[in-house]
Amino acid sequence: MKRFFPVFISASVFLLSLAVFTPGANIPIESILNNVFDASSNTLQIELTQEEITGALSVGDDITLENSETLGNSTDGWVDVAGKFEIVETSAYTFVPVGIANFELQSSGTPANGLAVQQNFSVETTDDNVEIIATIQGLVADVTAASEDGELVFSTMTAGATATEKMRIHDTGEVEFKFGILPDAVTADPCGSGYPEGAIFYNTTSNYMCYCNGTNDVKMADDTTACF
Repeated sequence: MKRFFPVFISASVFLLSLAVFTPGANIPIESILNNVFDASSNTLQIELTQEEITGALSVGDDITLENSETLGNSTDGWVDVAGKFEIVETSAYTFVPVGIANFELQSSGTPANGLAVQQNFSVETTDDNVEIIATIQGLVADVTAASEDGELVFSTMTAGATATEKMRIHDTGEVEFKFGILPDAVTADPCGSGYPEGAIFYNTTSNYMCYCNGTNDVKMADDTTACF
């Protein structure tokens, strides 16, 4: 089975990218079918044909999937989904984590505390204006050999500004909220009607915090007094 891979690379790095395009030995590139240079975006589209993929594919530059394009089919992890990129792994494991994707950052300098790999979430907010509205970072908080610490940092955009940190899961498992925790605001007793034991909520009628003690709703400051 042959597969077609649309690869978009910057014209300025065209020769370099071809040099580092290193498919495995069992993935021979048969030919370059055609290429189209887009002067407006300074990119060169190259379409390659390959035999059945049974191993990994390494490309030295970005691969962009446009709305009507696909990357292979469901065999060996490539899935045809127009305008999307999806990875599917079939495994015999039934109870352990199975890694199917990895985001790796390697520094050409000396790694230091705070180095992070970041996943951006971008959305078109107005015509032709795409904004990064949220990010997730895998951050190394301590690069000390054999004592490294990792953290997850969640950032969101507020009032059109660059996304800033709102929540962090520390290496110890502690969860830090930059602007506090916003519990559910209610006007009637929710305990026993969906809220489990230990659930915290805010009484907007009398303006105080409460929780469900397993039987009733009670004030957090006075667990002998009903919240409602």
